[in-house]
Amino acid sequence: MKRILVALDKSSISKCAFDEAVMLAKGMGAELRLFHALTHSEPGSPQMTYIYNGSYDPHLAELLRKDYERDWNEFISQYLDLLKWRVEDAQAVGVTATLRQQYGTPGRAICEAAADWQADLIVMGSHGRTGLQEMWLGSVSNYVTHHAPCSVWLIHPKLHERAKTSPEKAVESTTEVVAASAA
Repeated sequence: MKRILVALDKSSISKCAFDEAVMLAKGMGAELRLFHALTHSEPGSPQMTYIYNGSYDPHLAELLRKDYERDWNEFISQYLDLLKWRVEDAQAVGVTATLRQQYGTPGRAICEAAADWQADLIVMGSHGRTGLQEMWLGSVSNYVTHHAPCSVWLIHPKLHERAKTSPEKAVESTTEVVAASAA
């Protein structure tokens, strides 16, 4: 295993996935590619304001468009900064890491990025959505699991909770998963 793609967002489970991927890459001498899919449906992404009244004001419409573009560029920049910090974190412990950010539906974009880069593994967090939540909000991890061009390692929210309450137990659990994967 030489190439590990890590799908990231601003969630705490994503940070846990990053930490697990760094540990795995360091142990295997693998390279990391940190990836984020830009989408308008992501929490915190700017939304375009529309005017619904009967009178159209081109000046107001232009101001709203400019505000939206400014907010969208700031949103992109915040994620690039996050990816750059994570690259620095990985490099600080001796792991080669690069970054990529692209527009698109997250599940599909992650799979495309893994295929383009010829990743051996995708590491990502799962938000643990099931039932109606998964139906309405979607499940990126479910899509990636079924469409990825390589193996997928999902970091479950329960592992993340264990890491917050007892870092030793989380490391033991992760070590067991790595050992089982290597067998």
